[in-house]
Amino acid sequence: MNDDCLFQGDSAVAALMRAYDWENCALGNPQSWPQSLRTAVSVMLNSQIGMSIVWGPDAVQLYNDLFLPILGDHQRPPIGANAQQNFRGIWDAIAPHLANAQSGQASVTGDLLCPIIRNGSISECYFKFSCSPIKDETGVGGVLIVATDTTLNVKQERRRKSIQSLSSALRNINDPHNICQISRQTLRQNSVDFPQVFLGAETELYRWLPTSLQADGKELIRQAETSHSVAHIPITTEIDAESWPTTINGLAAISIKPSGAKTARYCFVVGLSSQQIFDDNYRNYLILAVREIENSLEQAWEDSSARHDRIQQSKEQDHGAVLQQRLAFLRSIFNYAPLGITLATIDGEYQKVNKAFCTMCGYDHSEMLARNLASNCTLADWKKHDSMRQQVIRGETGQFTIVKKMFRKDNSWFWSRHTVAPVQSPDGIITHTVALVEDITEDYNNRCRVERLNARNSALTALGFFALQERSIDLILDHAVKHLTTQLATDHIGIFYRSSTDVSMSLRAGGGAFSLTKSDPRFQESISNCLDLADDLKGDSQKIDTLKDQLKSALKVHHDPIFCESLNADFPLITAELVHKDKILGVILIAFKPADNPLEEDKNFIDSTTNILNAKIAMELHTKELHENQTLLKQAQSIAGLANWQYDVMRDRSTFSSNLPAVLGIPDFQELRDFKYSLDFIHADDKSMVENTFNEIAQNGGSAEMTVRIISADKRLKTLRLNCIGMKDDRQSVHTIFGTCLDITEEQNRELQLQQYNQHLKQLSKQLVDIQETERKRIAMDLHDQVGQNLTALGLSLSVLDQSLGNHNEATVKILADTQNILEATTLSIEHLVNDMRPPMLEDWGLSTALKWYADNFQSRFGIEVMVYDTGAPERFSVAQEIAVYRATQEALNNVAKHSRATRVEIGLVWYPHRLLLDIVDNGIGFDSKDTVFQQGFGLTTMRERIEGIAGKFHIESIKSKGTRVHFLIGRST
Repeated sequence: MNDDCLFQGDSAVAALMRAYDWENCALGNPQSWPQSLRTAVSVMLNSQIGMSIVWGPDAVQLYNDLFLPILGDHQRPPIGANAQQNFRGIWDAIAPHLANAQSGQASVTGDLLCPIIRNGSISECYFKFSCSPIKDETGVGGVLIVATDTTLNVKQERRRKSIQSLSSALRNINDPHNICQISRQTLRQNSVDFPQVFLGAETELYRWLPTSLQADGKELIRQAETSHSVAHIPITTEIDAESWPTTINGLAAISIKPSGAKTARYCFVVGLSSQQIFDDNYRNYLILAVREIENSLEQAWEDSSARHDRIQQSKEQDHGAVLQQRLAFLRSIFNYAPLGITLATIDGEYQKVNKAFCTMCGYDHSEMLARNLASNCTLADWKKHDSMRQQVIRGETGQFTIVKKMFRKDNSWFWSRHTVAPVQSPDGIITHTVALVEDITEDYNNRCRVERLNARNSALTALGFFALQERSIDLILDHAVKHLTTQLATDHIGIFYRSSTDVSMSLRAGGGAFSLTKSDPRFQESISNCLDLADDLKGDSQKIDTLKDQLKSALKVHHDPIFCESLNADFPLITAELVHKDKILGVILIAFKPADNPLEEDKNFIDSTTNILNAKIAMELHTKELHENQTLLKQAQSIAGLANWQYDVMRDRSTFSSNLPAVLGIPDFQELRDFKYSLDFIHADDKSMVENTFNEIAQNGGSAEMTVRIISADKRLKTLRLNCIGMKDDRQSVHTIFGTCLDITEEQNRELQLQQYNQHLKQLSKQLVDIQETERKRIAMDLHDQVGQNLTALGLSLSVLDQSLGNHNEATVKILADTQNILEATTLSIEHLVNDMRPPMLEDWGLSTALKWYADNFQSRFGIEVMVYDTGAPERFSVAQEIAVYRATQEALNNVAKHSRATRVEIGLVWYPHRLLLDIVDNGIGFDSKDTVFQQGFGLTTMRERIEGIAGKFHIESIKSKGTRVHFLIGRST
């Protein structure tokens, strides 16, 4: 949002600044600018000379309209552009002066050449830049650049030196040919003004001119001889000579005639550069140069005696001519000066007045001479003027200046500044007074406007302070009405506001101000409907008449015809809205008299007042919401048992919630003197940690969370969770530390108890696994020693019986053979069962061999390809660890066979000196590893308990349709 009050004025640059999105500029929002920058911008935009501001490390440049001529006709530089980019033509020259100003020292450049594009071509321009530091709170924030156009001075000085050089070069030269040659050489040294120059006879001129300029040359000489002055023609054709600069765009010529001659003997022709403007200054410069040449030529043409007589005659003629020239010059100044000039007798009668003064007063020349000094001003101003004028006439003072109001012929008036001085006769007697009269109405109005703006700024500040101190919205609105009435040219101001409970109206009509809250239901309903309508319209100017009718109806209920009358269509009307969270809560209505149309600054002042009121309304509503939220927060903290505290680092003061003493076990609230006192309750082993953390936050800010033990006032051991954060100010210093504390003693006890239960459960699980393995070993041995022997004996008996029967009974023999086959299958099953319960490979050859053996059996039984990759164990792990890994691998492969639908399984064993990494990867259907149903399955739980029972780490990863990976990490048991 732009600060329209800052960018005042009707200039083009001020309008651009008001419309510019400052958030995209390095300077940021104008409301956050330093005061020194805001003041400098205001001075710059209202200045009558070219000014620019270069601000900040990014060298952001701002400028006013009068600074733009330095930039010529090319595209206007964007607002907030870099100064080096805008000054790219002269940056190397102006940069050191900017650096000096940025270091705190004012600096003034010399006359810098600024090639400027004017009228489509590059012009020679010179500027002098005054660079002054602008200080802010941190030092020098930027530089104020005042530009002075010194082009005319530089050119005049260069041309003066050129004429002086020409005069010196031609001194004592009596040969006309040498005079022409030396003149050309001397003038060509000033190549800026004389890119091409010719001096000689007309016949030689056409040999000097390029072919394409022959016709132009003839016309030029004809005009020079006819006009008896400087002739000038532009060049419209392309020059076909390489020796001629491409910048020449015109020719100028002067004929040189001897005294008394009818035709020119020589002609002086100059090629004109596009960088030079062919104006009166340049024309007079050419005439002066020709005069020097002409004098030398005439001296060469005449003999000495004739020249002597002519010189004497010339001196007399020159003296009279000088007097005539001076009189003509004074008449020209008097008649055409932009300021008014008057010549009055000592009696105060006008004797002479110039055109500018007549224009100021609106009279023609004869009417003005018929009046006197007293007839165009107030009586009070004339008495003051005449008193000071008499002092000048008596010789008591040299001159004086007075500002007074003067009346025009149409009875309008203007402010004027008169600078009055005496006019003496040759014998020293004061016979007249002369006055320079300047119309300063605009300056006077601007000064009054500045004073009015300062008064309004003071009024806005007072309203802001009142709004900060006063809590009542009604009183603030009433104060705002008086505040607006004091600063605006109207008594018809109304503010209508709807609070949560009623409708308020602050009104000033016909000079009487009052504030009231109406309980009349008709009034409340009418104003409420009006505000609802304003909320619906949201700035729709075409429907504002409907809003005015609604307001009139509401006011008529309360018999206020004066204010209603002010709302008629003939009165200029300004409305402003009191808004909070996109909801219109009120309307400001200001009616001006038809003759007092509101100015733009009036609208800005009303906007600023509205912003203050909106800010106050928002602050009060936010305060109300804050109080409500604080109440809810206290209730929530009370329910949760959360205590809070606040420590003011600067003032060494503490505040805390009412439940903090209960957390610390202090029965009496008064006993808790301050927060630091509560540090005495912290357990000795935790106290240094808390103090160090607290001091670190107090010095550097930041936040911390700690779990500490305290010894409460009733000697109980408690555990608290402390949270604290340091708040910093604009200087990055910690000013306040906020904190909360929560009694988590019961939570800690429950967690400790749960940990003990978990530890006990793990021990039971380990014991169960050990018992299971022992029982498996015993069962395997019993199956091998008893059942195995019995099956072997039964097999031998069946063999003997088979031999004894022979082939006598085929049926019996077949039954016997089937029985032997069943016996062999049973024996094989018993062997597999014994190997599963206590694999001999694991005891005899170790984990790697046992897993390879089991993988082969698994592949044979289920038809799933199993690949085992083993890096080789440097040394066997403990028996308990190997059994646990073996059983967990068994369980993993059983899960593959039951659930995965895999066709391939890879088992990788990577051995390290002190740990084993085992991965089991299948290409099955997988599952969602985040699903707690799968995570809590019996198989996964068994594997996890076995691996964690030997202090290992268990991890499983699975993605649907992409298989599963089971990961074991086991450290070598010590």
